[in-house]
Amino acid sequence: FRSATLAVLAAAGEARAAAARMVAALQKVEDACREKAMAALERQSGVEAVEVRSSFELLDCDALILPGGESTAIGHGLEDANMLDDIKEFCQTKPVWGICAGLILLANELDQGAKQPLIGGLDINVKRNAFGRQSKSAYRSLSTSGAASSAGEAAYFIRAPEVTRTGDGVDVLATTPVEDASGASADAVVAVRQGK
Repeated sequence: FRSATLAVLAAAGEARAAAARMVAALQKVEDACREKAMAALERQSGVEAVEVRSSFELLDCDALILPGGESTAIGHGLEDANMLDDIKEFCQTKPVWGICAGLILLANELDQGAKQPLIGGLDINVKRNAFGRQSKSAYRSLSTSGAASSAGEAAYFIRAPEVTRTGDGVDVLATTPVEDASGASADAVVAVRQGK
């Protein structure tokens, strides 16, 4: 038995920094997300956690985590690093977990025709910043099911996305209560799974 090698995308921050398209505060947030993912993986037995900054480093990996951050900047960073197509290919055959910005990047389409570089492959439509700007960040209750049933009953939502459409074969793993435009209660889909 060999341990599984799980990659955490780290290239986007370096590419954006080199291209001078990001501010220091954004980098700190993305670094913190990546560091938390790495720390969580290091607590798991049978998992070797590595940071990936190039397509070459991705070759020996069994799975990939796309951490939170700013999805447009990450997408452009992947393009600048010539990694976008390689990650798209990786996603076709291996498990990938997208957290916040990572979920946005994995979507096939964005709400209201928004445009940005996407990895795609997840048959969903996503609304960016669905729960408001940074000042609207909140700890929200969750209803979980399936593979996420033991994930907890609440989570922090900081400029989080909402899945507004799910395609065939997409399982809803978590929802959070919201009010729709008319003030009626509804459930916003915030975590899904498709295939791997």
